Amino acid sequence: MLFLRHGLSEEWSRRPAAVIIAALEGAVIMCRVEQSTAPMEATAVEFHDLPAHPLRDRPPRSRSDTTAMTCLHPDPIQLEGATMPTLDRQDNVFVLDLGDGENRFHPDWIASADAALDEVEKAEGPCALVTAATGKFYSNGLDLDWLSAHSDQHQDYVVSVHELFARVLALPAITVAALQGHTFAAGAMFSLAHDFRVMRTDRGYWCLPEADINIPFTPGMSALIQARLAPQTAHEAMVTARRFGGHDAAAAGIVDRAVDEDAVRSTAIEIAQAQVSKAGHTLGTIKARMYAPALAALREKGNPLG
Repeated sequence: MLFLRHGLSEEWSRRPAAVIIAALEGAVIMCRVEQSTAPMEATAVEFHDLPAHPLRDRPPRSRSDTTAMTCLHPDPIQLEGATMPTLDRQDNVFVLDLGDGENRFHPDWIASADAALDEVEKAEGPCALVTAATGKFYSNGLDLDWLSAHSDQHQDYVVSVHELFARVLALPAITVAALQGHTFAAGAMFSLAHDFRVMRTDRGYWCLPEADINIPFTPGMSALIQARLAPQTAHEAMVTARRFGGHDAAAAGIVDRAVDEDAVRSTAIEIAQAQVSKAGHTLGTIKARMYAPALAALREKGNPLG
């Protein structure tokens, strides 16, 4: 194995294996986005030049205090060049902006998203939630850089990602994902946790690339995808790693509307606004019972990787 060749023990070689898998997943995604093999070639070079004990000797990163971000934060917090999620409110619709980068799931990003969900859950009266982003990506999923530096926390990290999916899936308010850009891997799964999805027609893809790189979905991820997509659509998306553009995603039932770029967010808000009266305990109970098997799988902490 790669890590054994570079001087790591057999025990240590198992722990970074997940990092290699995650890095390959990211490289495949970027190859598709850029229509080029350059990202994969660059990843291969990095693996070849890997020094001995690359992860064991790396100092731990300090955790920022961004977990304290609350609703309507006036100044978006920066995390390694990317904007953290921020929550705003337009009448009865909360709008959670995921950021303007790849919007990967760094633990602090997840904590900020969780804080925003806390605010939505505490809201009294009619409300709904729209998640949106700016730039080329809605979300590119897992944070590969953080995983490469914290491979010993891989299982806890997956638990936190699963819990984010579960919270959105069971939120006692209507949720709408506004997909203005590429929505890949865990980012695509996050979008499926919403009640409705609106996607841009002319650019951007929705894709679950795991089959291309021989990575099985976790039981929780599989349960979420199969609970939110028609069987044949789930089968095609999971088994073939097909990239769906806006029109194809709408035809397959992955998204509910496909619209022009400048109408993505406004359409999502319109859909959400029409359903604000549904917020409350009854809606939460309906969702919890409707998606009980998927929620149980997502909240399995003993062996989340399967």
